[in-house]
Order: sequence, then C-alpha cells, then structure tokens
Amino acid sequence: MRADAERTRGTEALDKDVIELVLTRYCKRNEIKYKQGLNEVLAPFLYMMQEHNKKSESQLDLKFVYNSFSAFLNRYLTNFYKEDEFYSLQISLAFLQLLHKYHDPVVHAQLANSQVTPEMYAVPWFLTYFAK
Repeated sequence: MRADAERTRGTEALDKDVIELVLTRYCKRNEIKYKQGLNEVLAPFLYMMQEHNKKSESQLDLKFVYNSFSAFLNRYLTNFYKEDEFYSLQISLAFLQLLHKYHDPVVHAQLANSQVTPEMYAVPWFLTYFAK
C-alpha cells in the first residue's frame, strides 16, 4: 500500500501518509485486502479537498474525503475491490470485448488475430475507473 501511495500521480501535491491512512481505514472497515488501483481512485478526492481548502473559508476535512471516496466505491465500483477473484473485472472485460465486436468488428478481428485481449490493455482502466 505504501508503494502505491508513493506512486500515486501527483504525489508531490498529495500527502503520502494521508493516502495510506485513508486506504488502510477503508480496507479495515470493509474487511478487504488492499488492491492496486485504489490509490488512483482516492487521489481525485484528495485533490478536491486541497483545492476547496485553498479557495474557500470553509474547510473540507479528511472525514468528508473518506466518506465521499467510500460512497463512490460502493456506488460505482461495488465489487471491483471486494472480491478476491475479480469477477466484476472479468465481466467488464468480457463486455468490452463484446462492445468491440459489435461497434467495430474490423478492430475486434485484428485484435483477436493478434491475440491481444482486453486483459492486456484495459485492466488499469477499469481498476482506476479511468482516473488517469
């Protein structure tokens, strides 16, 4: 977790200890193991807090960030980080492959002929919810 906190984009602007603290609390409260990518999903919430606190007299606290982050994961990435086998990720990758096949059969055929599967390029997209 610490290594991911160090690698989180824009870490010069984000406190690595705060990243680790929020991620640790989330994992413990939800009784899950940390999975790579959670740090990138958390980063925009921390940026939001920093930017708000720079521009406004009212201060957003870490509790607000944690609750927003937790609500976002529970609403939009419901099972991505809670299951050990990543079934939701596997289903999302299968849907992506079907979308390719339906919307652009030529690209789909080229990728299939080259043995390029969505697992090879789309996993970071889904795990970080396109955060980068």
